[in-house]
Amino acid sequence: MVEPFLMVEPRFEPVFLEVGRDRRITIPAAYADQVDWLAHESEKKLLAWLLMIASGRFRLLPDSTVEHDPKLGRLRSIIIAGPAEPEVEATVYESNERAAAIGRLMPVPLSGPHPSWRMVVPKHGVPDSEQYRFVLLFSLGYLELWLLDVYTAAVKAPLDLAI
Repeated sequence: MVEPFLMVEPRFEPVFLEVGRDRRITIPAAYADQVDWLAHESEKKLLAWLLMIASGRFRLLPDSTVEHDPKLGRLRSIIIAGPAEPEVEATVYESNERAAAIGRLMPVPLSGPHPSWRMVVPKHGVPDSEQYRFVLLFSLGYLELWLLDVYTAAVKAPLDLAI
């Protein structure tokens, strides 16, 4: 006897989103349920962070993770409380990349959880446009948001670079 063909329903393949100028994203409920800190949250408003991994690629993080991370916690403190008094001479400076790291961590209020969690991507995280195309996907267990063109370029790379 031949086994009937079993249909496997892909539940967590990348999700393609088109959003308007307001940059408002709704995280699909099935995706939000896979993010432990969102799935068990009952508050209607929540502070989260988008960490810019690379231009056009962002990782969604809970405030507690950012606060307790040695590198991100320092940036969080500066964003929330402002800079401390200078501790070095005026002629001592950081590299451009290190000084600009503060622009890679962006606070994002989340609203939800019904019907699902929603957020607005900060304006300085994406180029100005009338319409945005994003991709939501999981990477190393984290929910990430990619601009479509960044995702498309990554998918076009040779397979041996990806696997």
